[in-house]
Amino acid sequence: MFAFRVYDDLNVVQGVGLGGTSLVNANVAIRPDERVFAQDCWPAPLREAGLAGLEPYYQRAWQMLQPVPYPRGERPKCRALFAAGRELGVDGTLADLVVQFESGYNAAGVYQQACNDCGDCVSGCNIGAKNTLAMNYLPDAVRHGAELFCGAAVRWLERDGDAWVVHFQELEVGRERFAAPPLTVRAKVVVLGASSLGSTEILLRSRAHGLSVSDKLGTAFTGNSDIIAFAYNTDTAVNGIGFGSHRAAGRAPVGRASPGWSTCAAHPTSTTAG
Repeated sequence: MFAFRVYDDLNVVQGVGLGGTSLVNANVAIRPDERVFAQDCWPAPLREAGLAGLEPYYQRAWQMLQPVPYPRGERPKCRALFAAGRELGVDGTLADLVVQFESGYNAAGVYQQACNDCGDCVSGCNIGAKNTLAMNYLPDAVRHGAELFCGAAVRWLERDGDAWVVHFQELEVGRERFAAPPLTVRAKVVVLGASSLGSTEILLRSRAHGLSVSDKLGTAFTGNSDIIAFAYNTDTAVNGIGFGSHRAAGRAPVGRASPGWSTCAAHPTSTTAG
């Protein structure tokens, strides 16, 4: 379920499964600030388009993911973050959450149970309330004719005439014991969407095998992630531990997990797990 990457200045916890890191993130949906795309590290077309040019695509994502604010009032951990924000002079705003709070069919036609406030969002929602890729875009792709294959790790890409050759290894079938050569599949069009680290790794390995790529590959790298903070011996109980495999009935609701007080401080109708 998890892959841990440890580097000198950045550590990463990734989700491993159909749906990628969407399985284990906090599912907060926030449009970036205009200043994000004003930086020189972005390709010129993105800088020129800015948020206004990208707005139609954000709208399409919003229609599929259906973000909504947390609707069930304060939780103790949210009140604690309110207090922390006030001490630091932070005036936060309420973030939208891509979670189903009412049972029903989503925009992709997949039935989802309502969130039960178990607090296991980041460790993996076990009732299907989180709007992960496995609940929307992937089922929608299958409905439009796509085929999904798990248990294969792409190693590198190369060009062969007017086609792409994708080199991959099957996982957990014993081939790794014999240093077996990668298998291949050919395609006219390849869309590489293996997340920030995965796509970069594949392209770097592809460059080592002769693929021409930009010199900027792997530079100006940043994280799109949550911050997990821990506190102990405090005066306030925050009820911040998820139910795990225990039944939700009879337990005080933990609430949705979402990062930082910027998602809820000074706002009485949201919750967060710092």
